[in-house]
Amino acid sequence: MDFTLDEPMLLPPVRRFVVGDMFDAPRPAVRVYALEELLAEKLRSILQRAKSRDYYDVWRLLAEKDEAFDHNLALGILRRKCQHKGLAFSGAQDFLVPEKLAEAERYWGRDLREQTPRLPGFREITSELRRLLHAFLSGEENINS
Repeated sequence: MDFTLDEPMLLPPVRRFVVGDMFDAPRPAVRVYALEELLAEKLRSILQRAKSRDYYDVWRLLAEKDEAFDHNLALGILRRKCQHKGLAFSGAQDFLVPEKLAEAERYWGRDLREQTPRLPGFREITSELRRLLHAFLSGEENINS
């Protein structure tokens, strides 16, 4: 969990139930980023720090939650967040810089193995992520169809 005081929240938080079996019923609900804001934050993080968990999270969001969020809204939020940080991007290649990918790959297993039971290979997800990012940044809806 990361906390920051200098990131603007552009959408109101939403209430979601905690996933997992560590709580008895009823499961608690917490206030979290809307999916559009979460995706924008993760993509902005890739431009700045490119940690393995950022690539994994963006891949999961685009591959599994594609139909659950407004693509145009997420793209607009990403642009505003990048402007706030003085960052720019022109396409998928800006999120998949070879040097940053190599660094993230080195920490892939170490950083994520404990957090997910079936961790896919780094090159497998970055190959799919390239396609998903291109579709998302091009404004395509339903990028998994």
